[in-house]
Amino acid sequence: MNEEQKYRKKLEEIDSKYTRLQEAIIDNRYERDIWQGLLDGLDKSSNGFPTKGNREAKIKFIFKNIFQRAVRMSELEDKYTELNKEYHKLVNVMRRMKDEGTVLSVRYNKQNTLTFWGLSEWIEENDFKDQYKPLPNNFKGSCLISGYLDIYANN
Repeated sequence: MNEEQKYRKKLEEIDSKYTRLQEAIIDNRYERDIWQGLLDGLDKSSNGFPTKGNREAKIKFIFKNIFQRAVRMSELEDKYTELNKEYHKLVNVMRRMKDEGTVLSVRYNKQNTLTFWGLSEWIEENDFKDQYKPLPNNFKGSCLISGYLDIYANN
């Protein structure tokens, strides 16, 4: 083997090691980017609130993981704003989710001020299941007569 062949062989070895090293760096970056993306999607200060999710996902998260009961639209908007760090009026999103059957509202005593929202799986006949009903302090000054599923009203 002459000097030129030895040189070429050594150059091929170096090139091969360089290529493997470059691939390892790229793989490591790719893996790091995946993990960072997953971590960025979670806001640890808000119990896993999906900061990068769409509004529907955020609303479902709030109902399932924070309230776990029916609430007024204003309560939902306040909590959404607190977790999302910016204000959004949720009426149109809630209407769309209502049309899709994801959320529903129940109006008590046929009063708009006593309309509460929750996930559709929380409904039994015309009212929320007992464990998902609004807290009693929401009915101050009102004698609770009955709730009915507010399918047609645009609240």
